[in-house]
Amino acid sequence: MSGKKILVVDDDPSVRFLFRLIFESAGYEVTEAQHGVAALIRIKNALPDLVVTDMMMPVMDGGELITQSEKRPRDRGSPNPGGDRQPCRQRRCSGRRRCSRQAVP
Repeated sequence: MSGKKILVVDDDPSVRFLFRLIFESAGYEVTEAQHGVAALIRIKNALPDLVVTDMMMPVMDGGELITQSEKRPRDRGSPNPGGDRQPCRQRRCSGRRRCSRQAVP
């Protein structure tokens, strides 16, 4: 086991389940959240090494989750979601957001 923690954020339980299967089979510890607000609570309680998020969700979408995460203090050694990002070139977000291009180890 790698001991690395991944938070999967998606409003679709089947998508969360699929990510859980994939990541746990690779040795990662997985937690889940159904929207951005729940994700922020989980991040505050137990800091993950990686957050995988859907962009379109109710309550708080993935873009707002990223924005709110960037506003949080980094004094606990939290990963900087803006650390290695470039403008997004995906057609659906038209470059408005910045997307992480950092690979998962």
